[in-house]
Amino acid sequence: MQTLHEIIELQARTAPDAIAVSCDGNALSYGELNARANALANRLLEAGASNARPVGLCLPRDVDLVVGILGILKAGAAYLPLDPAYPAERLARILDQADPSIIVTSGSSGEILPDRGAKLIDADAGTEITNPQSGAGPDDLCYVIFTSGTSGQPKGVMVTHANVARLFPALPDELRFGDSDVWTLFHSYAFGFSAWEIFGALLHGGRLVIVPDRNKADPRALHELLQTEKVTVLSQTPSAFRQLLLNESFARSDEELSLRQIVFSGEALQANDLRDWYAAHPDGPQLFNTFAITETGGQVCVRTYAPADAAAPRAANVGTPLTDTSLWILDERLQPVAAGEPGELCVSGPGVARGYIDAPELTAAAFVDANLPDGKQRIYRTGDIACRLDDGSIEFAGRNDDQVKIRGYRVETGDIEAALATHPDIHHCAVIARTDNTETRLVAYVVADTDAPDTMALREHVAEQLPDYMAPAFFVVLDTLPLGPNGKLDRRALPAPGQARPDLGTAYAAPENPLQEQLAATWSAALGITGIGTNDNFFALGGDSILALRLTTGLREQLGEYIYISTLLEAPTIALLAAELQRTFPDAVAAMLRGTTRRQPDEQLPVVMPDHAAQHETFPLTDIQQAYLVGRGSDFAMGNVSTHLYIEVDAQALDLPRLERAWQKVIDRHPMLRAIVLPDGTQQVLADVPPYRFPVQDLREQPEAAAEAGLQEERDRLSHQVIPSDRWPLFELSASLLPDERTRLHISLDCLITDARSFQIMSAELLQFYNDEDASLPLPELTFRDYVITEKKLRDTGYYQRSLDYWRDRIETLPAMPQLPLARAPETLEEQHFVQRGCELSPPDWERLQARAARAGITPTVALLQCFGEALAAWSRSPRLTLNLTLFNRLPLHPDVNEVVGDFTSLVLLGVDELADGTFESRAQRLQKELWQGVDNRFVSGVRVMREIAQM
Repeated sequence: MQTLHEIIELQARTAPDAIAVSCDGNALSYGELNARANALANRLLEAGASNARPVGLCLPRDVDLVVGILGILKAGAAYLPLDPAYPAERLARILDQADPSIIVTSGSSGEILPDRGAKLIDADAGTEITNPQSGAGPDDLCYVIFTSGTSGQPKGVMVTHANVARLFPALPDELRFGDSDVWTLFHSYAFGFSAWEIFGALLHGGRLVIVPDRNKADPRALHELLQTEKVTVLSQTPSAFRQLLLNESFARSDEELSLRQIVFSGEALQANDLRDWYAAHPDGPQLFNTFAITETGGQVCVRTYAPADAAAPRAANVGTPLTDTSLWILDERLQPVAAGEPGELCVSGPGVARGYIDAPELTAAAFVDANLPDGKQRIYRTGDIACRLDDGSIEFAGRNDDQVKIRGYRVETGDIEAALATHPDIHHCAVIARTDNTETRLVAYVVADTDAPDTMALREHVAEQLPDYMAPAFFVVLDTLPLGPNGKLDRRALPAPGQARPDLGTAYAAPENPLQEQLAATWSAALGITGIGTNDNFFALGGDSILALRLTTGLREQLGEYIYISTLLEAPTIALLAAELQRTFPDAVAAMLRGTTRRQPDEQLPVVMPDHAAQHETFPLTDIQQAYLVGRGSDFAMGNVSTHLYIEVDAQALDLPRLERAWQKVIDRHPMLRAIVLPDGTQQVLADVPPYRFPVQDLREQPEAAAEAGLQEERDRLSHQVIPSDRWPLFELSASLLPDERTRLHISLDCLITDARSFQIMSAELLQFYNDEDASLPLPELTFRDYVITEKKLRDTGYYQRSLDYWRDRIETLPAMPQLPLARAPETLEEQHFVQRGCELSPPDWERLQARAARAGITPTVALLQCFGEALAAWSRSPRLTLNLTLFNRLPLHPDVNEVVGDFTSLVLLGVDELADGTFESRAQRLQKELWQGVDNRFVSGVRVMREIAQM
């Protein structure tokens, strides 16, 4: 295999007069390009250039740019793009990491670079035009291109000549190029897609047209350039291509263009991309979408489009692999998953790059050896989630690190974009998650046919395809979507939605009386939106259960009356809510409008006053902790157990001592990880505890069956563990060492000291401290002890008394617990072993359930809960039963309440009733209403309800 510059030298010998590169009226033939590159290469060799360190390249977009690239390659070095259009801060980071000793530049371009001591050499330097003998080979580096990491820190990908030279012969037959082709360099040469454009032209003896900045920004000017230069191959990101389609020059058929192929890369094509193009160009150039990865030297997948694909494009389908490339869909153990199952997309083959420059840990994490069906192979872990379809093509399903969490659900914004893009009024769109006042909400940015698209229609369009929690809370209309220097969508440049009322497809109705005005102000404060009309639907404005709690809390403070969040299900507009409040609380409404309230002194939630001096003194157990403690005894049927979390995590190349140090920092930060329960039934945080060490079993040399037995034994021990509550620690973390540098962590956490939110806090901090041993985090001002002592004061408030009254009334009408058929009476069991049973819905079934729940106005959680209740009802042969649900219950008694480790859960009694009446949807709607009422009355836990009732 030859190096890239050797192939271009051959072009210069066989066709020296053919034009190699042109820009804005300037052109170089292959002979001229080779001679100028030789002069620069010989000068670079004199300056000490070699493959040991990359040579920086900071040049404007003109023919000298290609001279610089080829000259650096001929000197045996790799070129390091330093695009003058990039921010100075990013250029500084690249220089600090790659540390080039030489930078090729010209004119004023080098003045923008921070001084790092590199020698600056002009692109026109040198006079010796003979081909230099650098000794570079195919396995030497040809470029180092920086790509943004998930943390925002750029990573320099080291790509060899062989990684690139093998690319074009491996393409499918329909994607072939020759010396008659005219290519464009549209993208920044610091973007990996540029290597496709530059070497696609030069390795085939074609002509490369460098698109000036002014033509890139103006679709009309670009159309004129394509026409004048007779461009045959246009490479675009879909985002840049969408900008072209907005211009009338591209929106109509134009036979004067010489285009035969348009090659996309970098992003997924959307439905409207194909629809708009084929509507005007049914017989136009072929369209290809290539799935390209900088770390694999470019393209790994190709998909060919036809006009028929405009009707059902399956934008997530990225095509089939190149002939020399293997794509693997692997699980967390780096083993292949079944066809149709999602997993991490990994790449093997001659395109896989060397790694990241000056980043051995990142390289070791991303470029790994895996035992695959074809043998042990070096693979690149993309971090992309994909699945393999029956025809062998690959369907992209998002990124591990691009998912956002909305109301507890993991959401791929690309799914929402794909749904929006099928709406006939939408040309282009983007969806991101924005966090404002601790609330994370989805914002959709659209380029539409009209300045004011019907937002309600857009929301309904999404709801027909996706579950309700994936509906954007805000829609922002833009003339165009912002692009970065690489031609991709610049998500960071998308503007904040602001607080203006979105277009809901209904006319704005102003408040008609003082009560409606007061409610409009309260809604605005809760939702963060101004100008809300009296007929605007709370849920159409982006309202959810969390915002409903915020809104009803504000109303309670103003009215002095207890407002259920379930009220919003029946009165979701200001007009309806005003009428409901006027009917239900006429005196309270009158008092509020006079500027007074009927609220009594006990209507305020207590406020935590942290007491650090007493942090090691004993304090009482919460209701749920007392229930857990009682369950450890043998006085009850099925006792002698503990409620706890058991989790297993597999890790590759884990540094166990480093993990122990990280875990110790988590222990030091959170008092409840140093807590015990004393024999008198109180709890205490110990002032000092010894360093925690992970118990370790070494299974690396064991036969496979013995290793599996060892793992199962540890699972059985910890999954049914009952840790003595009066001894530290009330957790255990152990490790099993496995072959191929794998480690399995076994995590057992007693629920006396933790809940699900606590586990999120601990795992996030553990990961942070493991990745950065110098990291430090501020201690939460609040402690669990402070919270518990303050929470006891709730019993002196009206909130508590009203909740107790509610439960006293409700308990009389609640059905009995389900009487399930039992093989043996629980009280006859001396010990028990619990096994988790479950099934997993297929993605299509889950999507159908979500869509059905959305149409019924219920959450998917409630739909599943209704299914669970009806299944229990069938087993117990009774249409009425009561469930005891665990409820997250971190009351807003202090700003740090969500950052504290401890068990903040409560229990709520939920009646599943009238199972013989109505449709499934109507039954689930009743269940959701009762559940929301239970949430409203969460100030009294299910444990205390039963205790209070028993004492009556």
